Amino acid sequence: MKIELFNLTKINLENLNFDFLTVLFLSFVLGMYLIFSFLVYKQVRVLNKNIQTNTGIVLDALSLANLLGAVVIFIFAVSLLIR
Repeated sequence: MKIELFNLTKINLENLNFDFLTVLFLSFVLGMYLIFSFLVYKQVRVLNKNIQTNTGIVLDALSLANLLGAVVIFIFAVSLLIR
């Protein structure tokens, strides 16, 4: 019995579940954005602590709104994707 190299490297796409891969990829991307939003929030807090300006409160509020929006979108998207 001779095994050809082509038969060993053939990928069976019929058994691959693309829905699961899509959910996994989107959850990963949204998780990365959530981490990014948290880091931006922490950096803005450090910036406002070191440099005192009149717009510090506005920047802090915007970064907090971005973080809260990222959390809400992450929870909403994961709840829809798991369904």
